[in-house]
Amino acid sequence: MTRPDTSGATTATTISTDTASNSLAETLSPARRWAALALLLTGIFIGLVDMQSANLLVPALTESFGASTSTLSWFIGGYTLAYGVSLIPAGRLGDRYGHKIIFTIGLAGYVLTSLGTSLAQDTTQLIILRVCHGLMGGMVVAPVFAYIQLLFTGRRRVRAFGFFLATTGVGSLIAPFVAAWSVDGLGADPGWRVTVAFSAVLGTVALLFTFKLLPRINTASVGSFDVFGVILSAVVFVALLLPLIQSDSGALPGWAIWSFATSLLAAIIFVFWQRSIEKRGGLPLLRLSLFKLPEFSFGLLTLVLAFASFTASIFIALTTLWVWGLGNDESSAALMLLPLSLGGVVGGLVADRFQALVGRFAVTISLVILTVGNIAIWLMVQIPDVGMLTLALPFFIAGAASGLFFGPINGSILARVPEIDAGSAGGTVVTLQRVGSALGSSVVFIVLMIRPGVAASDFTPDDWAATSINALLVIALFSAAGLVLSILIDFLTRNETAVREAFNTK
Repeated sequence: MTRPDTSGATTATTISTDTASNSLAETLSPARRWAALALLLTGIFIGLVDMQSANLLVPALTESFGASTSTLSWFIGGYTLAYGVSLIPAGRLGDRYGHKIIFTIGLAGYVLTSLGTSLAQDTTQLIILRVCHGLMGGMVVAPVFAYIQLLFTGRRRVRAFGFFLATTGVGSLIAPFVAAWSVDGLGADPGWRVTVAFSAVLGTVALLFTFKLLPRINTASVGSFDVFGVILSAVVFVALLLPLIQSDSGALPGWAIWSFATSLLAAIIFVFWQRSIEKRGGLPLLRLSLFKLPEFSFGLLTLVLAFASFTASIFIALTTLWVWGLGNDESSAALMLLPLSLGGVVGGLVADRFQALVGRFAVTISLVILTVGNIAIWLMVQIPDVGMLTLALPFFIAGAASGLFFGPINGSILARVPEIDAGSAGGTVVTLQRVGSALGSSVVFIVLMIRPGVAASDFTPDDWAATSINALLVIALFSAAGLVLSILIDFLTRNETAVREAFNTK
């Protein structure tokens, strides 16, 4: 990355985005930068506990509301859908008006919608409030990626992303216990309500420190905010994922083809619209010239496939297998998943050292390990009477691989992104992460409901076990496809030095 001119620049807490990346890194003390990151990661932790625990509330919601498959899909997928819709606009709003104010508004909204969701009296209220909760979640996360890009450079940026992933791993470790202890101890209702309200308590505490710890970043005034671009991007995202969320018993709705066509049409219009704004010298929602960088464009595709294989999808498949297929309780499922989350924490914490050791091939090698781990999981769950200890090693390997993957892939994607696009590009990265997560979880839900000759409502434990194993095979195929793309990126960027230089910066 070219070093910007920082002459005549800044105060300790107010930085222009024209020089933000290196100015923040140089002007703020290391203690101030890491304290700000700790606060930002607290927001991530809150969201992860909420999201992952929600994945384990499916049986409780079924008992509490008699919820249908569609309602359950909306509880999980609706949150993800709204979350994804808000990410790029929230990132660009941060570029335009300040990332601190967007994070603060998002965190306050997340607290309120968490409380609202926990008080829902029927499935309609539950879905509406959960969707609003997702919108606020996106406003919390997008500024985090922007701040990491602006506060840190080189290997420190990879380390910061590693801490990000480690935080999500800790959240994943804690979330199952929050859900299981609440539901097992209090019953399905109010157990699920207490689980959902948990994030409101932590969010309120984090809000108290936001004004003091987060540096304010002045933004460059480059054109008006792209409202039409926001509408188009929302149409693309909603029309693409809505049929997956509305699938019933493994079948897409009859209108799915029209929804996919609408998404494609909106995407084409979005591309032309963004190009026209960029040519006029304005500030598009997403600067499409970034996609000329192979590490950005192909990296995002790799991200989608990898996230489809190690986020919500694998937790849903394994929980279904363990509880509905093998007849264990939710607390046992939480313990069973522990090595997977613990591996993610460990992998995230050593990601920068792993990157330094293997260099530009860090993403590919981590995906090799992830694919091997996922295949091992698929094979070993088919062993009769398989126990937790038998599964612990492949779970830990797959989790550690996801941690090793996260820092290098995000560092690679964002390595050459200009500072003025930090929020927009960061929002795009997280959006594609959510696309991958939603894709994986939606496909897993579909596969879980497919059993030739048997309706999902008539499934026996053996049926749930069989469909869960099929879902785990699909998850392994997702990671294998990401590996193929990563190898292609290594080939296309074999003569590039920018990414390597960015990672080797001390």
